[in-house]
Amino acid sequence: MSAVPGTKRPQYVSFYKAVDEDESRWVNLLGAGVTSSAVPSSNSEAQRLYDEGNRSIQLGAPWAATTSLERVVKLEPTWVDAWLLLGSARIMASRPDAAVDAFRKAIALDPSNVRAYETLAKSLISLHRTEEAIQVWRDLLKVGADHREASENLAVLLVDAGKYPEARPVLEKAIEQDAADPNLRFQLGRTYIQLDEEEKASEQFQKAMELRPDPEMRSAIAYSLAEAKRHLPDALRYAEEALQETDSRTAAIRLDSDVREGYGLMGDLAAEWDTLGWVHFRMGHLDAAQRYTEAAWRLSPLPAIGDHLAQIYEKQGKKTLAFHTYALALAVLNVGGDPVLREKLVSRVTAGGSQSSSWVSNQKEVEEMRTFSLKGFGESDRSAFFAVVSTNGSNVLEVKFLNGPEELREAESAIATIKFGTVFPDDSPTRIFRGGTLSCVRMWKGCRFILFPYKPRDLFPHKTL
Repeated sequence: MSAVPGTKRPQYVSFYKAVDEDESRWVNLLGAGVTSSAVPSSNSEAQRLYDEGNRSIQLGAPWAATTSLERVVKLEPTWVDAWLLLGSARIMASRPDAAVDAFRKAIALDPSNVRAYETLAKSLISLHRTEEAIQVWRDLLKVGADHREASENLAVLLVDAGKYPEARPVLEKAIEQDAADPNLRFQLGRTYIQLDEEEKASEQFQKAMELRPDPEMRSAIAYSLAEAKRHLPDALRYAEEALQETDSRTAAIRLDSDVREGYGLMGDLAAEWDTLGWVHFRMGHLDAAQRYTEAAWRLSPLPAIGDHLAQIYEKQGKKTLAFHTYALALAVLNVGGDPVLREKLVSRVTAGGSQSSSWVSNQKEVEEMRTFSLKGFGESDRSAFFAVVSTNGSNVLEVKFLNGPEELREAESAIATIKFGTVFPDDSPTRIFRGGTLSCVRMWKGCRFILFPYKPRDLFPHKTL
């Protein structure tokens, strides 16, 4: 696909910026929100500016929030909560180093403030500054050694960083304190399997599934086994069981009920298709691996899924397609995304040479996977939210107008005709839920329906202390 012409690039960027803003409103429609609590200030002007900054954050205006909160800390330089909120505003404003400085200032002011450590550590994790985050959790444990959640978060980071010998004693001690935590069991199983203690790993994985008998846990264990290239028949069974249960859950999706459930399930479905595909890849079942991983990529084009798919193509000898898919995966990796994955993708794209097209054209190709043109509705610039359900064996089963100008409700029938290009890897009765915004702009002489991306599954988010 050719790159976006220079004369149209500003229009293209402006269009997708508007789409990103719609995605934020979509998240709000699903019920997300921002809250903040703080010890009030005795300085009335500082309190006013703090409240102003907090409102700006909730309205999605981090630069305005930063301006207000920087004035607050000048008036009240020892107000810990103001430094914490300032750090959050700076993160939203893409000023990560300044945000970390604010969080570290909060800790310096109150070394016993658990929330300050937590906020700093989670910010460092989001910035992929893992070593620094590990040290923050260690520092908190020095302040209060009985913080179980801090121990768990530290252990998860150590495992993710491949520091298995260091993670082992932390996890074993944590399980002594909380033997019924499925996350601890899962992480210790991951650790044992990498330390070649397979019997102990199997025991921990079994306990994890007993404590949390859901498809997410079985899929996570399947993926861990596939990554370690151990017990692959068990990994296949767990992955298939997980997918079967999720498939049955998607079959119950209806647009006359809470749309949040259907939307959330799609991240699970993409993860489980990808996991099953990856297990098949490890077992040498390349055709099955391709089917499931292609389905996952079409549903949710995440960098890690694209990397898996490219590896499958490469193993099949489809070099041109493999290098192009590596390039697409790189194009959807955020600027602040996983640096290890970025380095790997850059290496493979570079190896592809002329077979890999430009970053701009690759990003445009991925964007077009979720962009569909329709006829115009009316003569003014308007937009509205819709939800769509598709089924295996047909294209669109149901469309529902959710929010927006009432005159755009009639677009339901037009959206029902869209060919979304959904790939189903098997004959299961899977239902696909989509949400999107219909934007009608006079200069386009038509409308565009833009699908919102699904939130990646987070099996065990880092715990709040």
